[in-house]
Amino acid sequence: MTRAAATLLPGPSTLRDTTRSRRFLTGGLFALLTIMPFHAFLSVYLGHLLGHETLFQAWKEVLTLCLAVGASIYLRRSRSFKAWISRPVVLIALFFIAVALLVTALVHPNTTAYSTELKLILNQYFYF
Repeated sequence: MTRAAATLLPGPSTLRDTTRSRRFLTGGLFALLTIMPFHAFLSVYLGHLLGHETLFQAWKEVLTLCLAVGASIYLRRSRSFKAWISRPVVLIALFFIAVALLVTALVHPNTTAYSTELKLILNQYFYF
């Protein structure tokens, strides 16, 4: 890694916080990566067994949301992250990411109606 690239990323020693929040983030990421290969089997099996398949399928989204909030709080407290995020190169990259997301959202049509219709057709075909 070049010196310029190394200065763009905050190092592990610069992100200081309590060990409790680090353990939460590390444990949550470990749980997500460990259970994910079995996600489809477990969610379908437990959902069929207990009748709440959607709840069992949503565990990864809930965990990801909790990890994102925890990481945001963790990074918000870091002085080095505040200095890193205010660099012009990082701001330009964030600007281009925001523009790309905006263009993608404006150009692609709303697929919610299509996916809902497809789901209804598949449910009728397989379950009735």
